[in-house]
Amino acid sequence: RSGFLHLAEQVRQVAHAGGGRIRHLVRRHDLDQVLLARRLACGCRAGAREGLAQQTAIAGMLKMIGQVSSDLQPMLRPLVESATRLSEASHGFVFLPDGDVYRLATAYGASPEFEAHIAGIPVRPERGYLVGRVVLERRPVQILDALADPDYRQAESQRLGGYRTMVGVPMLSGEQVVGVIVVWRQVVRAFSERQVELLSTFADQAAIAIRNARHFSETQAALERQTATAEA
Repeated sequence: RSGFLHLAEQVRQVAHAGGGRIRHLVRRHDLDQVLLARRLACGCRAGAREGLAQQTAIAGMLKMIGQVSSDLQPMLRPLVESATRLSEASHGFVFLPDGDVYRLATAYGASPEFEAHIAGIPVRPERGYLVGRVVLERRPVQILDALADPDYRQAESQRLGGYRTMVGVPMLSGEQVVGVIVVWRQVVRAFSERQVELLSTFADQAAIAIRNARHFSETQAALERQTATAEA
């Protein structure tokens, strides 16, 4: 049994026992892992088999987060695949910031042509984009039907991708949106509150990984500067 699954069990046992017991767990474990486990314990209302699949996927992501590296792709690819499958979506994207815009970082389920099309779009924080709305509002945003939403302006992308119902969730580090997960269906069928909550759990994990990667890169850069100064 993984350490995270054991922690999730502990969180379930104390979920109704008050904040003091949760604080006791925080003293014994990493705060981010306790918060993720608590979110999972409170959000997974599905049957045992589905709940186990969710726990297993999240435990795998947490293991990857613990393997600190400046390369995010080995974590982002399985994350968007798990997020897409477990939310019963057909396709998924992850967008990361690039200056003042957001660009596609990785995809699941999309054709190479559509992935290349999306990769060529610099997404601005505007309501004409789903990602833009998520960045502006810093919360999950769902578009029930991309063809019927009056503010959605990506007609060419919709035609190429055939998507209808979409949801985007932010990866938050404090108040900063350090990325966005987007999943969609090619039919009009709303994502449930439980599914959006699960996507938010994956986004929380990704935000931790991004923060760890940044710290790793900053530490490496500082060490390289120190080495160069010493050699000089």
